[in-house]
Amino acid sequence: GVEGEPHWKSDPVFLGIDPPLPPPVVETLQQMYFDVFEEKFVKETIREMRKKAEAAGESFKMPKNFSPRRPKKVPHLQLLWQHLGYAFTDIECEEQLALSDARGDDTLEFAGFLEIFNKVINLKEETNSLIGAFRALDPHNRGYVTVDEIKYAMTQLKDRVDKSKVGFPKMTEEELDALFQKAGVNEDND
Repeated sequence: GVEGEPHWKSDPVFLGIDPPLPPPVVETLQQMYFDVFEEKFVKETIREMRKKAEAAGESFKMPKNFSPRRPKKVPHLQLLWQHLGYAFTDIECEEQLALSDARGDDTLEFAGFLEIFNKVINLKEETNSLIGAFRALDPHNRGYVTVDEIKYAMTQLKDRVDKSKVGFPKMTEEELDALFQKAGVNEDND
């Protein structure tokens, strides 16, 4: 990388994030990531070292080549999400880590966190967009959409449904019938 720049900026995982995160978002996440790391893991490691020294009746001295205990990926990712106001389970964090190109050791590097953050946030936006599209098809707020309403939207409302955000291409009746059959949905809206 460029001299003086953090090593993560040249990490292939960071460079491969698509779409790229805006610099202010990256800066905010970087500050939060390293603050959490400093607070939780560096200070925790020093506390443990101090306790061991005291238990042995020795005075505590910071080692010259101090290296904090690196956190495991799942608890570290959960802690980072908590600082951002999200609560993900161990399983959800493991699924997020499986989406990441940052594999290998048991620790979560900053570039890997940025990649996961970007994928999760984009997925949330796509999900919200899809939910919004279904809500548009359910103006009476019944909590479901009938086969007929979906057919009408997919065959007649091409201009009213934003396919670039939602992914609703205009379809023929035959394509929709095949799709519903594959999904196990019958004409009685079941």
